[in-house]
Amino acid sequence: MYGYSHPDSSFNNWWCRIKAYFMYICGYTFFHSFLLQAIYRICRIIYPIQTKCKPFSFYIIISFGQWIFSALELLPSLIIGDMEYLHNDYHCQVTPSSMRGSLTVCVIGFVFPFIIIACSYVYTIYYVRQHNSTMITIKRRKSIHRDIIILKRVLIILTLLTASAAPHAFFPVAYRILGSLPTCAFIVMKTPLYLQRPTAMLLCLIALLFNSYIIRPLNGFEWLIPALFIKIIYGHLVQEEPYRPLPEKYLNHQSN
Repeated sequence: MYGYSHPDSSFNNWWCRIKAYFMYICGYTFFHSFLLQAIYRICRIIYPIQTKCKPFSFYIIISFGQWIFSALELLPSLIIGDMEYLHNDYHCQVTPSSMRGSLTVCVIGFVFPFIIIACSYVYTIYYVRQHNSTMITIKRRKSIHRDIIILKRVLIILTLLTASAAPHAFFPVAYRILGSLPTCAFIVMKTPLYLQRPTAMLLCLIALLFNSYIIRPLNGFEWLIPALFIKIIYGHLVQEEPYRPLPEKYLNHQSN
């Protein structure tokens, strides 16, 4: 807003690039949180006992570790200089005309998590169908059914969010082939930044609220609900009763 009201101002400095760096870290972590959600669900289905034996501190370390991992992923882009200052928008980001920067951000940050989650969902469906006869407890079946639903909804959310990030990979390719950016790129670029960011934030909040509808935090962590970005990190920590196998007497009776 300040740049549009003061056109002669320039923010082309290191602090502008650092802010862009942190902005992309938040975006990476947003997608990685869904990836952790999918990995947690598939582990609950395939390795239920080992997953429940993990201490609470393990999930805390993983949750903070994804922020560190996102920062390390983006550090080469910051050092190389892929994040440039856009004079017409008064902020720093990976420019749409940069093939290397755009493909790096899009593929590593968005496409890889989406592919892993899609493969996790497909393999989970395959695993459940192959071992459906061995899942004898009703509680176990309900738990697996719930995890599959969550995986499916996470995949739908990631599909929509990845589609919104697809232009970052399409514009550089079109620029190299055509020699100029397509018309739709100029429509997006001419949209003021103070309108783009609230729109993107609204889409993120809708996705988070949709995900929160099926995820319940642990007891004592209800205060995280207003902080949606924090809640999604702890989304894989759900409150469920521990799995208890049926008595051997009942199992022997069922086998006979």
